[in-house]
Amino acid sequence: MPRARVVSISVLRWRARAPRVALITCCSILSLAGLRATLAKDAAAPTKATSSASSDDSLDGFAEAFARAFVAPATADPADRDRAMKAYGLPETASAADASSAGIRVRWSTAVASQPRAGGGRMVTVLLDDGRRSWYLAVPVGVDRAGRRFVPSAPSLVGPPAVRASTVVPAELEVDDAQLREVAARVIRHYLAGDRVDLAADLARGAAVTLPPTRTRLVGVEATTWAARPTRVAVAITAAGPGGVRLSLRYELRVVHVGGRWLVRGIQVNPLS
Repeated sequence: MPRARVVSISVLRWRARAPRVALITCCSILSLAGLRATLAKDAAAPTKATSSASSDDSLDGFAEAFARAFVAPATADPADRDRAMKAYGLPETASAADASSAGIRVRWSTAVASQPRAGGGRMVTVLLDDGRRSWYLAVPVGVDRAGRRFVPSAPSLVGPPAVRASTVVPAELEVDDAQLREVAARVIRHYLAGDRVDLAADLARGAAVTLPPTRTRLVGVEATTWAARPTRVAVAITAAGPGGVRLSLRYELRVVHVGGRWLVRGIQVNPLS
């Protein structure tokens, strides 16, 4: 006759709980693994954002400085050009070819276009003006993993960015509020004249405004229209400056109606941004 096997109550309870304990343990391990992956991803995010920003933004000045150095007239020491080009990371094979160039004496320059470059980085188009003619150089700019900028090859002489020949501007409604038209004209007059005290009387609390360094005079207001009713008006004017300068200008004023009167919250640009 088979002998009966005696098993304690605690063992039976443990066997019953074993699948549940195993499931909880497995879930805990998976949760910890997921948390670790999330933390690692968050820690790496700033590096990725910084690298992207370095690749896409603030490269215009670097390209412009390189373009001016690239076309500069040769000095008495032919090695000066190579040293100048190496400072921008340009390979020796690309920088040595024009060591004896008469160069271009640039009066002014500016970056006029920037677009993604095949293989990474940007292709920045720089306008160079020597007082008689304009030159457009397309400068390739790369950024390595450490965020360091460099020019990988010689630039190209190209045409200017395409410009749309004609643009139809949506019609704007005339401002029919006489008080608002008066305030807008007064603000522009004081703004152009650099009259900070009188200007402040029409500014809303917290308005940020800096005055133009060269004072001009409001000659006339051509139109006052709604740029975005009821918070922004556009004022088309004629202004006269030193030496007989006469300019047709347009200002957008951010306005607010407070206590039965119109106040200006901003003039054309935000000087704090």
